[in-house]
Amino acid sequence: MTKAEKKERRRRVGAEEFITAWQTSANVEEVALRLHEEETVSGDNLRLSLSARACTLRKKGIPLKSMQLGNRKGLDIESLTSLARELEGSN
Repeated sequence: MTKAEKKERRRRVGAEEFITAWQTSANVEEVALRLHEEETVSGDNLRLSLSARACTLRKKGIPLKSMQLGNRKGLDIESLTSLARELEGSN
């Protein structure tokens, strides 16, 4: 199944259902599992989309709790932070 087909299959989620899932979940991955079929949850795009929707609702005044996207496996945060600081003034 292509990405376009997966996206097309993903059902629309109403604001009330989204808010309920967001407020009762421990993390963004859990929100994705509650709202969408398991096979469509893989990858970062859905998690980013869910976080963006939460951000949009917060800007409209809805007090949604904050959640971290989580650390992607395999990332060495300390060395990447050092690299970013070293390159900060190079352009």
